[in-house]
Amino acid sequence: MATVALALAAFTGTGLRADDIELRGTPAYNNMDYVGWVGTAADPSAHTAAYISNFDNSSSYDCANGGPGGSRLIRYPFMLPDLRQIHFVRIWGQKADLTADLDIRLRRSCTNFLHPVPPVMTTIGTTSVAEAPGYFSALIGVDSTEMPDNALCRYVVEVEMGSAASACAAYPGALRIMKIRVQSSLTDRIFRSAFREAF
Repeated sequence: MATVALALAAFTGTGLRADDIELRGTPAYNNMDYVGWVGTAADPSAHTAAYISNFDNSSSYDCANGGPGGSRLIRYPFMLPDLRQIHFVRIWGQKADLTADLDIRLRRSCTNFLHPVPPVMTTIGTTSVAEAPGYFSALIGVDSTEMPDNALCRYVVEVEMGSAASACAAYPGALRIMKIRVQSSLTDRIFRSAFREAF
């Protein structure tokens, strides 16, 4: 009992931190988890996907297919722990004039280990970036029932930078992916913010 009392005293005697104050009234906030990558973590779908990554030392993926031809598809594969609920994927980048439009997809690839057949690809959500918004932030929302099953499924964010029929960008740094982030939550966890509020 003395050990428990000492632990509670240490837990309650630390005082409020700034983030504790900000999180009051948001009991689900502490369940959130964020997984992110810089642009250069992309996996090009083919060696013909030309890119540069040192335009301004930002670790961005800058499309460098300055003419027709070459792959325009890059992928960001990822896994999340089981029982995570995926909320959304956010993509940051830059798109200037005379650059290809972006088509962005979140996809799930699943197979059955008892039946060795090609994986079944399912598109969970899509978004696009058109015209020339400059710096942008795009969002793919996910249905609340989407939960990973790591025994059978994997996920990937696909970014397609226009068509191979024309250039994707006229100059370095005109079309680039800077960062991608997946937000998820654990549906049940003992150490919620409501637990701290009890003390």
